Amino acid sequence: MFMKNKRLQIFIIILVFITAFSTPVLAANDDIVSRAQSLARDITVHKLQQAGADDVQAWIDGQLTEEAGRASEWYIIALSRQEGYDFHKYEEALLKYLSENDVASASTRQKYALALICIGSQDPYIQNTVNESIGKQGIMSLAYGLMLLERGYSCPTKTVDSVISDILSMTRQDGGWSITGQYGDVDVTAMTVQALAPYYGENAQVAAAVDRAIEFLSSKQLDNGGFASYGVNNPESGAQVLMALTSLGIDGLTDSRFVKNNKTIIDNIETFRLEDGSFCHLAGGTSNENATVQVFMAMMSYTQSKGADTGNIPTPGPTGTQSAKPTVCPTHDTGDSSNTEDSSYKLTACIVAVTAGLVVCITLFIVKKRNIKNFIVVLVAVLVVVCIICVTDFKCADEYYNETQPPKTDTIGTVTMTIRCDTIVDKSQDSHIPRDGIILEETEFAIEAGDSVYDILVEATKKYKIQMENNGTKQAAYIAGINYIYEHDFGDLSGWVFFVNGQSSSIGCSEYILQDGDCISWQYSCELGRDLEQEVEN
Repeated sequence: MFMKNKRLQIFIIILVFITAFSTPVLAANDDIVSRAQSLARDITVHKLQQAGADDVQAWIDGQLTEEAGRASEWYIIALSRQEGYDFHKYEEALLKYLSENDVASASTRQKYALALICIGSQDPYIQNTVNESIGKQGIMSLAYGLMLLERGYSCPTKTVDSVISDILSMTRQDGGWSITGQYGDVDVTAMTVQALAPYYGENAQVAAAVDRAIEFLSSKQLDNGGFASYGVNNPESGAQVLMALTSLGIDGLTDSRFVKNNKTIIDNIETFRLEDGSFCHLAGGTSNENATVQVFMAMMSYTQSKGADTGNIPTPGPTGTQSAKPTVCPTHDTGDSSNTEDSSYKLTACIVAVTAGLVVCITLFIVKKRNIKNFIVVLVAVLVVVCIICVTDFKCADEYYNETQPPKTDTIGTVTMTIRCDTIVDKSQDSHIPRDGIILEETEFAIEAGDSVYDILVEATKKYKIQMENNGTKQAAYIAGINYIYEHDFGDLSGWVFFVNGQSSSIGCSEYILQDGDCISWQYSCELGRDLEQEVEN
């Protein structure tokens, strides 16, 4: 693509030359290191173009500063590991955001504190967060808290040893860690390992626990080299594992324990790369900010470990694998890709696009702009518009909710489902949050063989006109929002989770096949389900 901005072109050329001529001598596999550098470089270029910035400093002073407190922190933490950048504007913006917003989530406050520490800030917000947050929100607040203590801060109620003891006491039987449930989760385990890494060589108990965790992570690697969280293969999980291994001095891209079926972590991560250099959360999906920043952090961490001594200080990663709040029409179910019937508007839209292209071509001919390149540009533009029209299925609210549902003729029983948001009733006055926390009271639905939790959710939201946003596909659904309440609205760990018969699931809602008598409960959690455990048990 031709770029008019010469400074940006020069910056990209410099990045290319750096990648080409500075491959670290210490790398065990030059090709793999080069691939990691390339992914980090491509993300950087994508973000610069997206922000309209000429260089990284302009990106920091511009978009990252403007989005301080909302979307910048993990990029800032990754960039802070490189020398030469000025973060004063970002620091001022973040402190202003924190002074104007009451952040209730302990782990989110810790994220801000870590970002401030990484850019050299000594603002009192850091110490206040250390004093008030460690251990207040389960395993992640302990892991992030340990990272804060490792950076020289002290807490009146917690010490490094006591936090380590608390973390080790939460180890699951399989050797991993998780926010909820009896079994380890890949992402949470990898982030916990990053927190424990600095103490691996000096604490025998830590070493033993981390060794078990590495075995756990190795056992969870898929045949394609990747990792799954909540039953879904995604690049964020692989990125977190790579950062965990890098923090321990393990080459996660060549170590035989993390090569499955001749596939490595980076082999799988690359399958999620989009043409613009960003990454999607689900294979075949659209650009996802959380996936992009976590891959960026992992590749930066890995390449830096090959090129220079980073002090072996683990870089914390974002919690979970949730995607950014969607910007598509909320009445458009982006996840249902099974409907292949063309809507009536598509033919009309295509005709309009072709006609417009023809008019432009005639105009060019009349004004004697008859260079063949002009007509090629018009043709390409028309083809792009037609393709977008053909692959996109937009619906207005009335059309979507009044869509005729095929009758179920071969039912095998019934299930019940409820949708609730009790955890946030007292945290917001948003009109979409019912005062009793009930979005859908317990309601009965007939099921056919093969119906999944997702199928019933779609049926319920259409029938009762409840907004629902699926950022995945029908086969790999990822519920980002229900009733205009989205993930991350109430902290980094917040989002929608489901239970069947009071039990959480390790697989996604589109994979969970229902049986007669099942009771489904969709609930909004501020701690990835941990704050719901007691309620579900009761």
